[in-house]
This record gives sequence, structure tokens and C-alpha cells, in this order.
Amino acid sequence: MSPSSGSASTSGLTFTFQDAVSAGNLLTAWVLINTAIDGRSGCYVAFYRPGNQVFLYPDNGEGTQAISMVLSGSNSISNSQCVISSQGSSAVFSGAQLTLNLNITFKSGGFSGPKGVWAAVQNGIGQVSSWLAQGAWMVP
Repeated sequence: MSPSSGSASTSGLTFTFQDAVSAGNLLTAWVLINTAIDGRSGCYVAFYRPGNQVFLYPDNGEGTQAISMVLSGSNSISNSQCVISSQGSSAVFSGAQLTLNLNITFKSGGFSGPKGVWAAVQNGIGQVSSWLAQGAWMVP
């Protein structure tokens, strides 16, 4: 994650995922910003490569209820913790790396305070990495 820490309401955060052979093998990448590795009441995002889509999980963390948008134009999606804007967000594939840039605005109120940031990735044959700590963020 870059930057690996910060304190701002709006930020462009960059996450790098890698496959042993080719970034084209990566299917889904997840980013979770919360006080624990728990999708409930967090800023929980999934990027799905085949559709160039970003999904944002609802407050209850239920993946089947996630809302999505294609990373183009000026769309945005939100839950009670954050807003993800397609403008300023992108997914770049280069060799074995996927670089996911997310334009995130954190909502004040109940989500304020220190948060951990974790990421995981799944390849096309269903192998899923462990959640790995990426950094920390202080939500104002």
C-alpha cells in the first residue's frame, strides 16, 4: 500500500498485487480498511479483473449484496464508511503485477479513528492468499 499510513478524509491509495507468472492470472483483489479483519462496518472493496469492476460491500459485510461500478467515467459507490470514486481510480496490469489505485473518501462520524488496512488476492484457479497487513490509516 502506498502511502503505508496517513490521516485524511480523501486519499488515493495504491495497492500492488503480484502473481508468480502474470497479472492476467489474478481474478479478484480485496482491500479491507477497518479495526479488524472483518468486512462488517468497514470500507471493504473487491476489484474483479474480468469486468474491470470495483465492488463495495455493504455495512453488514455480505458479499452477495455488494454494489459495483466499472472503473471508468465519473461513477461512485458508497456505504456508511466510505465512497469509492471511479474518477482517480484505476487498475494497471504490467507483467506479473496488478496495481490498483483507489480514490477513497472516508465518511466522518462512526468510522473515525485508527484503522488497519489489509489485502488479499485470488487467482483464476481459485487459490486465495491470506489477508496481509498493508498499513494503517487514521480516519479523521
